[in-house]
Amino acid sequence: MLFKTLVGFVLALYSCNATITLPVKRVSLDSTSSIATKVARRNAHLGFTTHVKVTTNAAWLVEIGIGNPAHPVNFQIDSGSALTLTGIEHGYRHTKTTKNTSVAFDENFGDQSDVKGFLVQDRFSLSHGVPFKAYLGAAFKNDFFVAAEPGRSGVLALGNRAMFDQTLSNQSNTIPTFTESLQHAKLIEEKIVTLNLREPASIHFGTADWSKSKGPIAYMPRKNIGPTSYWACDVYMPSLGVTAKRNQNATSMIDSGTELTFLARAPLLVYYEKIKEIGGVYNASTDFFQFPKGAIPPAIDITIGETLLPLPGKAQLLADRLKVPNGLDPSLDYSVILPAQDGAETSLIGATLLSHYSIVFDSERDRIGFSLRA
Repeated sequence: MLFKTLVGFVLALYSCNATITLPVKRVSLDSTSSIATKVARRNAHLGFTTHVKVTTNAAWLVEIGIGNPAHPVNFQIDSGSALTLTGIEHGYRHTKTTKNTSVAFDENFGDQSDVKGFLVQDRFSLSHGVPFKAYLGAAFKNDFFVAAEPGRSGVLALGNRAMFDQTLSNQSNTIPTFTESLQHAKLIEEKIVTLNLREPASIHFGTADWSKSKGPIAYMPRKNIGPTSYWACDVYMPSLGVTAKRNQNATSMIDSGTELTFLARAPLLVYYEKIKEIGGVYNASTDFFQFPKGAIPPAIDITIGETLLPLPGKAQLLADRLKVPNGLDPSLDYSVILPAQDGAETSLIGATLLSHYSIVFDSERDRIGFSLRA
């Protein structure tokens, strides 16, 4: 869910590549089978890492080969969606490995952006080189989505099992999610995904990847937003008045598919006062907080459980390259933190802020982890 104008709608609805090189020697067939099994188990235990491309227009993309012969597709990483899909530009490209199903989907990204189609099973190949079978949405062409999200041919959804079932109105039966497909193919042992969205950016499947973080990973239990099983959890911001004791607006959706961050009303009002202290104002016509060039917002003391993971003021600045596309004045600076829709009691933390952390989506234990990026 990348559209700034549609996030309020959503909230209102309540590498460690484990390749092993073995010396060449004569072995029996039984021995070869045993070695291959051990290697496969070791690889699954370690998981694998895939490069993420960060584009100038704020997209975080993973290239995946689809079909046989494989053709490359750029997928936007989206923890706010449950159904991996492609085909929105030109329709789905069938190959000899494509198997159709009768399961329809209607993925809602906001006004005029419903993406519809049918599930198919096909052959996937990631950077680790081992192909596997998985299900994805074969979408019908969607001109609105293409215009709003140029360069994104599909969505790599990281939503959990419950959200996947909700997306398909419980038609999914035994159809696995993308991460479950990796587990069924024995490429990973556990349904865990780690995102590192700051360059060198990566996505790691199978374990909590500490390689790009500093300090421990702090976990919080996953929480629903209304009836929907989003990746959401309590995120405390004591400097904005949100604590374990005053936690009415603590629940935040963790959404890598949205660029910006949207605060619920109570913490937003405190944040606004801090913006005014540096000479800033709220511009209702753009929906952004703006302030003089060179002014720096105060740090936010983001806390996960009892672990402090501070967000510096410079990390809150909108990149210069994103000002003109958002209709903003290049001579001013802006915050990547915006107001959520009136009445929303939950916040949404988008990819720009998430890039300052390593984020772990742990479906095995139904929790979300945070650690500062090194």
